[in-house]
Amino acid sequence: AIFCWHDRVAYQVLAACAQLGFSIPNDVSIVGYDGIRWPPSAVHPATSVHVDLDRIAVRGMHLLDQTIQG
Repeated sequence: AIFCWHDRVAYQVLAACAQLGFSIPNDVSIVGYDGIRWPPSAVHPATSVHVDLDRIAVRGMHLLDQTIQG
């Protein structure tokens, strides 16, 4: 598996792997990070990790408030 820091990079890697003759996902799996949608030009979808930053921020503020309150 190849883990990419950004979905756009994941789709570039997917294209390169396809050009090199790799069977996707049999030979290699590609994972991106940011949850963008599968572009119509891509032959295969990449798995993408979506991080809900708003939810993380709200939870962090709640934990901070709990710590301050005691």
